Amino acid sequence: MDNKSKKFSGFDIEYTVKYVIQATLDDVVHATEILNNLIPNHFSEESKYFIKLGVSEILTNIVIHGHICEKFGIITIFWKEQIDCLLLLIIDTGLPIPQNLLLRKNEQFFNFDNKDIKNLPVNGFGLGIIKSIFNTVNYYSIDNINYMHLKINFSTKFEIKI
Repeated sequence: MDNKSKKFSGFDIEYTVKYVIQATLDDVVHATEILNNLIPNHFSEESKYFIKLGVSEILTNIVIHGHICEKFGIITIFWKEQIDCLLLLIIDTGLPIPQNLLLRKNEQFFNFDNKDIKNLPVNGFGLGIIKSIFNTVNYYSIDNINYMHLKINFSTKFEIKI
């Protein structure tokens, strides 16, 4: 981990933590635990749980869906605590998130009959969870590099309805 300055979407943000992992599920587990320890103490235990869930979901999705056949994929995580929020920037070189999932509105991710098991949707839950947890989720892919910028306000109240 080291200090780095990164320019993202027109904002100059000095990230206090840079963490690089291989795109493996074992590394996701390890990274999630390390990043969990960085969550500021003024977040409630419930908030810490949801942030950890969101980070774990993002990294797991990158490994499972983005780096399907890649043995040496790399994920870089930048982490910054500001006065009123927590910022994350996650960069990887896996497959991009499909456009149809990016265009879904939040309420569309969980719009299904949970009693009709045979017709449950097969994808999109992870992105729905991520969008439910973080106040801001900006994603784009340029030149085979994926960027996901996340922001969560310290005042966020969690209410995930699945």
